[in-house]
Amino acid sequence: MIKKRNFVSVFLSLCIFYSIFCFGNISAIKAEAKSEAVKYVTTNKEYKMDGRPILNFKIRRPVFTVKTKANKRINNYFKKLCSKYEVNALKFAKETFQKNPNNPMVHSLDDKITLTYNKNGKYSFKEKFVEFTGGVHPQYGTVGHNFSKKTGNKIPNSKLTKYGNKELKAKIYRKIEHLYTQDPNRFFPNALETVENKQIKDYTFYLTDKHLNVVFQCYEIAPWASGPTTVKIKL
Repeated sequence: MIKKRNFVSVFLSLCIFYSIFCFGNISAIKAEAKSEAVKYVTTNKEYKMDGRPILNFKIRRPVFTVKTKANKRINNYFKKLCSKYEVNALKFAKETFQKNPNNPMVHSLDDKITLTYNKNGKYSFKEKFVEFTGGVHPQYGTVGHNFSKKTGNKIPNSKLTKYGNKELKAKIYRKIEHLYTQDPNRFFPNALETVENKQIKDYTFYLTDKHLNVVFQCYEIAPWASGPTTVKIKL
């Protein structure tokens, strides 16, 4: 009888401990998820000079809703970055208008920044933009922004994966080499040379669930008609 009571006591104690442990972990997970919640703020403006449109500006930036020290730093980074884009786009549009006020050209910038990765102590954002500043077609581009979740500081490209720079460069080269072999007319003749000479620190990287996405912009290794070239490396 005593042994049975002891067993019951131990069992109940384990149940209570397990419940507290699980509840604590669930609470911690919920708290962390809440601190990582992101909303998106859109700025959409039309600028005019002498009553005529000169710039259509639209940009969407992420904002962490819980203001931890790291989140504040990241929020401030994107706020300043988007403000800089707006100032530069408006300045260039005004200069263009002043050079040819009788035939004004409407410039435009449409930019979206999206959180694509939230794991292993890292935040990664993909920025995709379309910009028209004259010529026969707009420019397209993709930019990556990678941060430490703990500090809010930017993470260097060399620290985003488990690979060393030499191994990562070799993987990227093989990916582009494969595409080039399949369809060489899609690329510039010196595309592989460009890839071989490019340093890891100069690449555009962003993370998704299982991959490092490597972006080559228009005109970097291929003409505009081919668009930006993106290859994926397994994390």
